[in-house]
Amino acid sequence: GFEELLDRMEEHVHICSLSGAQTVPVDVYGHGKEFDEIKNEATHVRHLPLYFWGPKDHLSHDMVSYRVFVNPSTSDVVATTSAEALAMGKWLLVPKHPCNVFFESFSNCLIYENGEQFGDLLKHAASNDPHPLSDEELNKLSWPCATDGFLFCCSDTNIERGKKLGITRVVNKTSWM
Repeated sequence: GFEELLDRMEEHVHICSLSGAQTVPVDVYGHGKEFDEIKNEATHVRHLPLYFWGPKDHLSHDMVSYRVFVNPSTSDVVATTSAEALAMGKWLLVPKHPCNVFFESFSNCLIYENGEQFGDLLKHAASNDPHPLSDEELNKLSWPCATDGFLFCCSDTNIERGKKLGITRVVNKTSWM
């Protein structure tokens, strides 16, 4: 998602410069084989308000103070980091994309379709506290709910999908897979 982040931030900076608004700087964590090239492009070519810190464990004390998690990736099929950010009570800023459909119903999920929406939602998240998660939202992020969803997807037929899955069937299905 680094290239997507650079593109959205470049649009954000451009829109802010036209309106005289202040840009929202973003701290970037992570790594990858092209990390140094991305950092160089953001800093020295595009001159974006992005600050690169490298990889960091999400449980690090440094991460506690953040209220916003931006995941502009459109190739993050599992999106574990997005789910973790929601579970930690943070805003989640993601593009409208099939890989983010699961998150759309969360009150702290902010979905953008273009650079202008990205900037507006980034400003909103930077200046407002996230909502407390509802019991329903907490349940959707739980292992039991994830397991139920996994088993639902593994069911062979619509008839099976309506049944409660017993532990023997669960073990047989998951060990087969």
